[in-house]
Amino acid sequence: MKGALSDPMSVLDDAVNAALYPDTAYAHESGGDPRAIPALTYEQFLDTHARHYNPSNSYITLYGDLDVDRALTFLDERYLSQSSAASRRMDAAVAAGEDPSALAPNPLDVQAPVACEYKCVEMATTPENALVGLGLVLGSALDRKRTIAADILFEALLGSNEAPVKKAILAAGLGGNVVSYTAAECLQPYELIMLQNAQPGVARELRRVFQDACRDLCEHGVPRERLEAIISSNEYDLRQRDYGIADGVAIACDALSTWLYDDDAATLALKYGPVYEELRGELDGSYFEDLLRELVLENDHMALVELAPVDAAEGAEGAEAPSWQPSAMP
Repeated sequence: MKGALSDPMSVLDDAVNAALYPDTAYAHESGGDPRAIPALTYEQFLDTHARHYNPSNSYITLYGDLDVDRALTFLDERYLSQSSAASRRMDAAVAAGEDPSALAPNPLDVQAPVACEYKCVEMATTPENALVGLGLVLGSALDRKRTIAADILFEALLGSNEAPVKKAILAAGLGGNVVSYTAAECLQPYELIMLQNAQPGVARELRRVFQDACRDLCEHGVPRERLEAIISSNEYDLRQRDYGIADGVAIACDALSTWLYDDDAATLALKYGPVYEELRGELDGSYFEDLLRELVLENDHMALVELAPVDAAEGAEGAEAPSWQPSAMP
């Protein structure tokens, strides 16, 4: 975990998650905070493992040309029907008159909209690792059309040096580069726009330049040739299925991006054809401009976070221990 938290971009992403989803599990580091890990007792470790890592809380994917009945029988006999630590704990709790719901996995709740105007996280790193991140919540993981459309839209606006919004940010001289990505696998997907090698005190200016460029596109239109090219490229990649890993693994991961949040949505994320066909039809109207306005200019669920490098000798706790420092806008 010290290694994972030594990457400034990962630290910033974690800080943005904590700011966007302060009341949910996303606000915490899933691998454990290195400062807290040594205090974890063996009993606490067993309790967490029993509640979360058990057959009743699992998702199983079968892929390929196989005998499904035989595979399911094998899984049931060798795995699913076997007594687990979680089931034994549950039986013991019920017998003792305890509330069995306390032994269930931690719930993942929807975060009510929050607007984090500015947060700063300090990190012992070199000045060129200064970052500013603007996180925008897109909606629900089950709204596939909206999530895919947002991914296409932000790729059109920020995907290259000639993309209109990235071009405006670079021209403002706020930093060395701008990147963005869509985190579509969480319950409430978000877009993270990240300014790399950021100049000191430019967080507010980044948001202003970004919003002004998006406002202009809302009024005058997002270039249709860029949107159409990205739609075609993305759909081609999905049909090509050149994942670099086994197809079954990639497809299972895609399925989980909706299945985790609704048992009836196990294959929702895999049905991309109708979504892309519908989005092609939206090129003739104002759908993308309306979506851009909602996500950037009218969004009440966002966070602006700065990662400020500090000299370790001046008191920073180290890369594995970033510290929140709320302050006024720079």
